[in-house]
Amino acid sequence: MRTPDGISRMAGGRRADVLAALGLSTFLFTYLIARGLLHGANNLLETGCGVAVFGCVIMRRSHPQLAAVVAGGCLGVAALGSSAAFPGSLILVPVILLAYSLGTAADLKRSVLALLILGAGLQLSAGQFNPVVVVLTIGPWAVGLVIRSRRLLTEQLAARGRELEAERALFATEAVRS
Repeated sequence: MRTPDGISRMAGGRRADVLAALGLSTFLFTYLIARGLLHGANNLLETGCGVAVFGCVIMRRSHPQLAAVVAGGCLGVAALGSSAAFPGSLILVPVILLAYSLGTAADLKRSVLALLILGAGLQLSAGQFNPVVVVLTIGPWAVGLVIRSRRLLTEQLAARGRELEAERALFATEAVRS
């Protein structure tokens, strides 16, 4: 069953990324306000860094390496805060999206470097080594690599189909002439 065109266009575009960033930021503020934790320098530092990481989702399609490096830096800076007010599982959503986008990016060397920076920032914000962080960054990146290779294969097959169609038309005109 195919998804309606409007839904697939929205989910596959910048509008969805903006909505995701706004939704995650709104949820973060609502969570912190409801728990009375939106005060103090540490909480404000962590909150600002969290909102910046959520904002990186907006530019993940156009500049995936830059978005991942900025997010990794913000996560590293957030580790300087000493409070545990930030809901840690919430930050995994943009990290997964950014890692996937790095996998679909064309420049593999820069993507690997950006993935390492993103993973290091997430490890720093976790406070101690956590193997789940490695899985949550490398897994979506690998899925992105597979998707990228499938897209390239689809483009190559479409180009070959156009070439074959042009050849068929040429042979048909030659057969009519003979």
